[in-house]
Amino acid sequence: MKKILALFLVMLLVVGSTMMAFADGSASVIPCEVTTNKVNERVGPGKGFKSVCQHSAGEIVDVVDATGVWWRLANGHYMMAEFLRQVSADYAGGGSTSIPCRVTTKNVNERVGPGKQFKSVGWRQAGDIVNVVDATGTWWKLANGHYIMAKYLKIVSSSDEPPITDEPLPPPPGGDMSQAIACRVTADQVNERTGPGKGYKSVCKHDHGEIVYVINASGTWWKLANGHYMMAEFLKKVSDPDVPTNPGGNDLAQPILCRVTANGVNERLGPSKSYESVRKHDRGEVLSIINTTGSWWKLTNGHYMMAEFLQMVSSSDVPPAPAPSDDVSTAIPCMVTADRVNERLGPSKGYDSVRKHDYGEIVYVTSTYGTWWKLTNGHYMMAEFLSPMCE
Repeated sequence: MKKILALFLVMLLVVGSTMMAFADGSASVIPCEVTTNKVNERVGPGKGFKSVCQHSAGEIVDVVDATGVWWRLANGHYMMAEFLRQVSADYAGGGSTSIPCRVTTKNVNERVGPGKQFKSVGWRQAGDIVNVVDATGTWWKLANGHYIMAKYLKIVSSSDEPPITDEPLPPPPGGDMSQAIACRVTADQVNERTGPGKGYKSVCKHDHGEIVYVINASGTWWKLANGHYMMAEFLKKVSDPDVPTNPGGNDLAQPILCRVTANGVNERLGPSKSYESVRKHDRGEVLSIINTTGSWWKLTNGHYMMAEFLQMVSSSDVPPAPAPSDDVSTAIPCMVTADRVNERLGPSKGYDSVRKHDYGEIVYVTSTYGTWWKLTNGHYMMAEFLSPMCE
């Protein structure tokens, strides 16, 4: 009981001294940065006092008494001095000068108020630059009046990145080159933006290996044929034989044959990963392509596949389908030697699968031409999964 009473008296003294300090205007606010994660904010100057919350590295708190091992905050609570570092008031006090800050992780909410209960107006991505006008507490205020959590922002020098302002962005500069340059993207999730800077809106993201066409390769932001921009550090010029031609976007007069070079390659409804995948293709399948524009090539069915997984082949490299025959008198019984073996409409993986066979099933083959054997129903299965049976 005496211990509780003593604790209560100490708390009264703390609250009383805080109120007196603010009443006579003697307390001046010192902005301080938290230097590590999970630092407790307590109701009194000691570990025996209750923790009301925890702060993360990079957050700014307002200190009114920086003496001793426990520093007193403007709200009357305390934090250990060893985890606090005094910072300049020019970026911590909400002054008229804005501070450019870089977002440090992806999908960070920008909210209409300083708390998770406020509505999110959108996401910021890692690397985006925002202008902060008040870096106080756990939620920093942006120049547009919205808020982002301080732990996802890192202060950068004004010369490091172009700041975002509330003024309309200037139109993209000109300087188009007479001929587009094919460039390969060298990293994943690289932004394509409406202008030459991180302050411009991202319209889509490109992944490693995609081909884009550049019409202005000067400076740190290269201009694409569609008028958008990408950072030069993530683009590498490639020689003409390495990339698909026909950057104009017109369909080819005659389809070309291409072999799939990897397993599980998506065939999509449109030319980007944001479109729905309708099926997957495996290494060795041969497909007909009618448009080799950009990093997504168009199939004869109107769907698209990534160019990096397609290799042009000559018609002589693709075996023709055997002539159809209704003669089944010499059909050969064969046992399926694996599970889930496709039976297809034609002699390649480019044809639709009509059903799957499992190990031990018996099928009847009328032609053992090449790597695809023809069944009595006119369909085909891969020879490597069939074993002829003795009479």
